[in-house]
This record gives sequence, structure tokens and C-alpha cells, in this order.
Amino acid sequence: MAPLYGAARTSLALTFVASTNHAFSPIAITSHQHVSKPHHNHAASYFTAPSSSSSSSSWRSSSHQRTTTALQQLPSEEEEAATREALAELAKLADNDPTTFCINVAYDVKPDRRDEFLQVMQRDDLEPKAMQSVLGQDVDDANKFYLHQEFQSKGDYYDPTTYNERLDVDFFQTDPFRRFPVANDFKLVHDGHEAKVTNVKGTLCLNVQLCIKQEVRDLFLAVIQQNKAGSDAEPLCRQYSWGESVGTFNKFHFHEQYDEGQVGLEAHFAGEHFKVWEEFTQMEDIDGGPFERPPVVQKFVIV
Repeated sequence: MAPLYGAARTSLALTFVASTNHAFSPIAITSHQHVSKPHHNHAASYFTAPSSSSSSSSWRSSSHQRTTTALQQLPSEEEEAATREALAELAKLADNDPTTFCINVAYDVKPDRRDEFLQVMQRDDLEPKAMQSVLGQDVDDANKFYLHQEFQSKGDYYDPTTYNERLDVDFFQTDPFRRFPVANDFKLVHDGHEAKVTNVKGTLCLNVQLCIKQEVRDLFLAVIQQNKAGSDAEPLCRQYSWGESVGTFNKFHFHEQYDEGQVGLEAHFAGEHFKVWEEFTQMEDIDGGPFERPPVVQKFVIV
């Protein structure tokens, strides 16, 4: 599971254990997916308050205080064993859904903890089941980082047998962030990677979040599908992946990569398919435009 990290996976597993009457009391800890953050009305906002979670995800909480408290604790050997057992059960359930499962995460690291953060996050053995794991640095702030990961299934994401949790739990419980990380999980609406992806350092990337109004959903999907087709044909577009949030309807997430930096991005903006997208964003027959909230665009370079 994506490094927030051990805290988030422990949350889900311990809640699952409690619900199946295992004989110990779970640590009170929040999930990573729905941590509320101040919303900035700005397209380049880095920490946007997510929409409320679905009723089927009652184990999630937006309580920052509960998370902070839990991160100060490491599970006992008994709890850790039960956690792994519960995650194994979740992995079995999730294996029924072969859809490519993704997560985008935003980190705001304390300057004096930056080197430690990179050492943990760049370990090759941290997340071996990920088909893709991209970590990049914000183009304007050397202490902000963004992660994109893809797994062949949700079962791989929850699989406890290949996740090296101690590599990050020991670090993430020591308060290394200026703001608590914000993560969003989603499923691709197109095919994912068939083989593991090798990162190219220096590649310019975007992680984007779009929340659209229900009345424009069908049009949005049509526009984005043609935008992906056009982007995939661009010589400098290395990747254009997108999907819908697992827990919030009409909330979509993207990961894009461009060779030659800003040159590649500008070539993307100049495409005919992107002009169709711009027309969609400027719709005048929808009161307030097509978005429920301003888009969130995170621009970074692979490290």
C-alpha cells in the first residue's frame, strides 16, 4: 500500500479484525484517503479537502487528532500478526476485482527530514508488487513531493506479504511532515501497465484531481476519452492515465508524464484534443461551470 503508510494499512486491517471478533482492541487510527485539508481556490492547490466518503467506507475517518495519536504507537507483535491476517483476508476479497488500482499522494516534508524521507521512499523493496511507483519533487518547493502508484488489482494493493512496512512505519511515526499527507485512491477506466515501469528521472509529471457535476458526467467522459487518445499519440507524452475515485462518485484522478519538460507539456496544450477539453472547461450553459470545485493540479519532476 502507498506509503503514508503503515498507519493507513494498519487502520483498515485493525478495523477489519475488530469487525470479525478477533481478541484484541484495535488502535484508533484514521485511513489515509479522507484526511481533510484547507481548500485553496487555486488550480495549483496542493492540499484540497476531499469530498466525504461513501457510507460503505465507515471505517474511514477525517480526524487528524486520532491519526496523530495513533502514529505515536507501534503495534504489538500480537496486533501486527492480526493485522497481517486481516490484510490477507482483504487481499482475497479484493482479488475478485482485477481493475488496475491506483493511488496519488501529496507530501509536505519538514526541510530537516527531507533526506530521510527520500531514503525511505526510494527503497526498491518498499512496494515490490506495484507495477509503477513514481515519486517526484514539486517544481517550486523542494520539500513537497508527489507519489503515483499503480497495481494490477486491489488485491495486490492490500497484499501484506510483499509490503515492507517497517521501512516506513519507523519513519512516518516521527512527525516528519509540515502537513499531514493527503492521498486519493482510484481505479483506471482503461488498461493499466502490463509490465513494471522503469522511471526516467527528470520527467515532468502532473497529478490532477477533477470533481465534476453530475449533469455533465457523460460529456466529461467523452471529452476525456478523446483527450487520452490524442495524448497517447503525442510524441512527447510518456503517459496519460486516469480513473474514478474509489469512494467518491464524479471525482476523477489523473497521472501524466511528458518528455523534454515544459516543451512536452506545451505540445500537449497545443493539441486539438486539448482544445476540446478547454471548451468543456469553459461551458457557459452550466451555472458556475462544469466543476463542483476548482481543479487541483500538482506539477513535479521525477527524482
